[in-house]
Amino acid sequence: MRTALNALCAFALATFAACSFNRIDGALAVEVTGMPASAIRAEAVLTDSNGGTITRDPHFGSGVYLSMPLELTFPTLPAGDYTVQVIAYDSSSTEVAVGNHGGTFAPGNPIDVVDLILGTEGIQGTYGTPCILTGTGVNTCSGGLVCKQYSASDHGVCTHSCASGTTDCETSPPGATCDAFEGVAASHFCQWKCDSTDVGSCPEGLICGSSAAPGNGTQRYCQGTN
Repeated sequence: MRTALNALCAFALATFAACSFNRIDGALAVEVTGMPASAIRAEAVLTDSNGGTITRDPHFGSGVYLSMPLELTFPTLPAGDYTVQVIAYDSSSTEVAVGNHGGTFAPGNPIDVVDLILGTEGIQGTYGTPCILTGTGVNTCSGGLVCKQYSASDHGVCTHSCASGTTDCETSPPGATCDAFEGVAASHFCQWKCDSTDVGSCPEGLICGSSAAPGNGTQRYCQGTN
């Protein structure tokens, strides 16, 4: 009897070990790739069609998810559209990557498995994002980027110099042109033009400047919020 019971237990353990309880319990699986080596935790927020949110906050060792995806699972969701945002943090709690995914969920279908790729676009301090909190005078841009401000009271934008051609500017975020900064012909930087009727042409996180840039006539540019 003991031998038979042991055999049954061994069979049950082997059977369940081959399964993922997350996969069984979850109606939606999000496979996150592009995790930086410096990341040690992530925060994922799913917003469902009713405006409800579910948060996941996994912690892990640095470099663990360089060659395999981080899988996040969520329970049954209401039918309709949903969004998921994942932000990765390093040991100093600094954002090092972010990613977003949107989809439509239909209850009763087999588990949905979706891919979400992390990147640096949109993280403050990277190209095309706000910089310098008013009055600090500190360059908060990463790498070799510089913070260009259009007035002493506004938040600037992280960018870099360019020779004179728009091809010197990255395509993401889109829309940058290589313009003389504040009308100084010998000093060109990648910038995002806008005007008083701007309704969203600025990169995410930037707004159209409240006044024309000094030395550039009536031209306004996208920048951090005032």
